Amino acid sequence: MYYLRGIPAGSIVVMDELGVMESGARGFCAAVLDCLSGDNLVIASVRNKKSAFLDTVRAHPKARCFFITPGNSDALFLEVKSFMDEQLKGLI
Repeated sequence: MYYLRGIPAGSIVVMDELGVMESGARGFCAAVLDCLSGDNLVIASVRNKKSAFLDTVRAHPKARCFFITPGNSDALFLEVKSFMDEQLKGLI
């Protein structure tokens, strides 16, 4: 939770595998949602499980979800790359 505070505006924030175990950590959940609502580009891996926290993250207005399956990995890579290219215009 400490590491999600004081991030300079315009930063790229990577969060690896938000899952159901984090759902009980209210301070952490609040920090993640604050970060999502901020002025940063957030790239997060979110488990495809049901929980109030994960459902809120996936439904966040700044969220764009991509779901990988055994049959879509090649096409999904190109879709995510195109999306990231658009998001990073002017940042790098």
